[in-house]
Formats: sequence, C-alpha cells, structure tokens
Amino acid sequence: MPPAYDLILERDGQLTTHTVEVADALEAWRLARARYPSCIRGVVWRDPQQVRPDHPR
Repeated sequence: MPPAYDLILERDGQLTTHTVEVADALEAWRLARARYPSCIRGVVWRDPQQVRPDHPR
C-alpha cells in the first residue's frame, strides 16, 4: 500500500484536508495541483503511528 499524504486545502476561508495514497510527496503535489489548483496550500505525509484524535478520551 502506498504512503498516505494529506492535502491541505483552503476553501471559503477554511482549511480542510483530503487524504490521498500516492507513491511519494512529489506525486502528491502533482495530484494536488491538478485537482485543486486554486486552493492547495500544502502537502504533509500522514504517519499512521502519529495519528491521534483531536479530543482525547
């Protein structure tokens, strides 16, 4: 399974993320610019070991 990357998007003044599974960061940026040319703000690698809920239980 390829690594996952979060695309950081800005829409209507709000930041949102969209997760994609691609070969590498360069491919994530290419995909982001192709799909979201006017609202892409960043790309970050999603480490499955570091994903934590926003609100601890």
